[in-house]
Amino acid sequence: MTQRDSFPEFERLLDAYLQLHDMNDAQLSARINSKTYVNKLRKRRSLPGQRKLAEIADVFDITPSALLPGAPLPTEKPAAPRLRVVEWIPVVAIAKAGYWAEMEFFDGFQEGGELGQGVFVPPRSGFPASSQYAVRLEGNSLNKIAPDGAYAICVKFEEWQGGVDLRGLNGQFVHVERRRGDLIESTVKQLKFDADTPALWPHSFDERFQACIPLGDTEGDVVTIIGVVVGTYAEMPIG
Repeated sequence: MTQRDSFPEFERLLDAYLQLHDMNDAQLSARINSKTYVNKLRKRRSLPGQRKLAEIADVFDITPSALLPGAPLPTEKPAAPRLRVVEWIPVVAIAKAGYWAEMEFFDGFQEGGELGQGVFVPPRSGFPASSQYAVRLEGNSLNKIAPDGAYAICVKFEEWQGGVDLRGLNGQFVHVERRRGDLIESTVKQLKFDADTPALWPHSFDERFQACIPLGDTEGDVVTIIGVVVGTYAEMPIG
């Protein structure tokens, strides 16, 4: 079933929740920091990306699955706020935990993409699910704290204490993006300062991954902190 085929059922669910909460498209869009997002969805006849789906669900105090085709139409608001024992966090990309490597996006990271995968993690005080995302780590350069295949749970940088400057992140693990023309690369490392020079440091038992990555000015490169790592998640092998 394509997104266009699934959209009418999603739209019926969305309209039912809007009516229950006495909201319109513009008010919902404003709550997810996008003035015309819902209107664009309706024109495009496509499902929201996984991050936006989680943000919409947070507004209605429901799980993202309650907005997906096959879910029942709601008849009343929940009697009490949803008790969040775990939060569903979208996994948006693969980040190589070695050095810089081309970033591999999962479908759904960009708006309008197919719904992707996610992980369930305990709630974090002060950070709603809509401000978090996860990246799957590949490589051994962080294997002192997270094995190959684990997930780094990140808070969007702009929502981390109001978007502090780099010195405010000294000692934090960060998800970093580097753009070279049309090439988008990323990595996850610990940000530390040596005097006034910031650098990204691995935490690895592997001798190949001991050197830091300086973040000095490099002509043509645009380096951006995408998120701050607040935890890791790894599935336990069975059998």
